[in-house]
Amino acid sequence: MELVSDLSADFVRTTKELERFEAELSAAKSFGWWFRSADRKAVNEIKQRMAPVEGEYNTLESKRSNLESEARNELGLWSEAGIGEARDVFWTTYKRGRRSAQVGIVWDLVWEMFRADNYEDSVNFLFRIIWIVVSNFVLFMITSTIVFTFKVISVIRSFQPSLISGLFFYLVAVLAALSTVGAMIGLVVGAGVGSAVVIGKNARYLPQSNRRRYVRQQRQHQA
Repeated sequence: MELVSDLSADFVRTTKELERFEAELSAAKSFGWWFRSADRKAVNEIKQRMAPVEGEYNTLESKRSNLESEARNELGLWSEAGIGEARDVFWTTYKRGRRSAQVGIVWDLVWEMFRADNYEDSVNFLFRIIWIVVSNFVLFMITSTIVFTFKVISVIRSFQPSLISGLFFYLVAVLAALSTVGAMIGLVVGAGVGSAVVIGKNARYLPQSNRRRYVRQQRQHQA
């Protein structure tokens, strides 16, 4: 505990010193400083004084990494910390994939409005909307799962488990991710298929002709 306290104090001290040197560098690097010998000399002098502090900071960072590795090794990969960290990695990648899917859906819908054949019958138009939503979600969820299968390896390595334990944990994590994502994809695809069936059954109530022609006919009828 005393070692951790001393390490934290050293981190605070070196961080403050680095911030001070960076402020000096920022002030010394005025516009066109490279073309003035006096400014170049001042910048190099600051960097020389900054180098030992950077070296000390890197040493402290290495010590902290070693302490974290030892602590993780003591806890074990199958501890609550290991499982929780793997879970956090999965949900982080899932949220990023969901945001990417939402952005993809919005852009596809925007481009859909500018299609040359956008004024075809309403049934096909609605089918395309369903396809855009479902395909984007499925694509980015699969991509997120692939990203997770690589990111979880770093979590496993940080706990320094045995080879058998690490492989088994990896298989369990990947299977859990696949089952969760598979359930989500199943729900979305099921909702898309259900929506398509409802639209197909009620197709006769929707405008079947060209939308412009339909609007023009409606206006003529009203006139």
